[in-house]
Amino acid sequence: MFRKSVALDTAPHDVSGHPDSTNEVQLCRIPLERIVCNSADNPRLSDNESYEDIKNSIAASQGRYLVLEVSQRPDSDDFELRRGGKTRLQIAFELKKRWDEEGRAGRNPFSDINCLVYPWVEESEHRIMNVTENLTRGALSYGEMAKAISLLEQVYLSMPGAESSMKGFSHWAQQLGLSIKISVTQIQRYKEVNDVLMIVMPTLFYRGQGEQCGRPPIAGDACQSAQGFQGPL
Repeated sequence: MFRKSVALDTAPHDVSGHPDSTNEVQLCRIPLERIVCNSADNPRLSDNESYEDIKNSIAASQGRYLVLEVSQRPDSDDFELRRGGKTRLQIAFELKKRWDEEGRAGRNPFSDINCLVYPWVEESEHRIMNVTENLTRGALSYGEMAKAISLLEQVYLSMPGAESSMKGFSHWAQQLGLSIKISVTQIQRYKEVNDVLMIVMPTLFYRGQGEQCGRPPIAGDACQSAQGFQGPL
């Protein structure tokens, strides 16, 4: 729950060190260089297909309505994105750089960003939030879906008492409330894409074409299709 309702027309308080010690969400202005995206927890490998539209919208308002959700590790000065936001953060850095290079008068509006600062949670929960947000939003390539499933599997296998089987993982994943169904067969296909084809043909999957080329790879076929491959496309 929010401590109080804060409109963005009311300037959030600046953060020079750590936000107030609280278990509640705070609206803050955070220096852009202190906001980071943990790529290891983000399945997106390529730019959002709506990247230019999003950038034009943020540029038109000079970031006034841009709000990112972040959390801060207890031992860090940086703030990590939670529940997505990689595209908007990347755009903010791009627009800040453009503003500086053009030598515009006045303060750079992208020097700091409106952020909702959430209390830090366990590492596994933080990863689950980042992955499931991208799965829910959709528009992931086949390769990105494979990475997302792999990240979730890592969390699942790290849990005490987790059943080391695809069936157990599939059942656990469905309990996350995902908008997509993850069957044992689909998990098998995604795992082979992530473990085999993403290594030997990464560019293909970055472009989102893996759904046609990598579809339904079974282990033998996947390895056989990789034979003779000499490098990225």
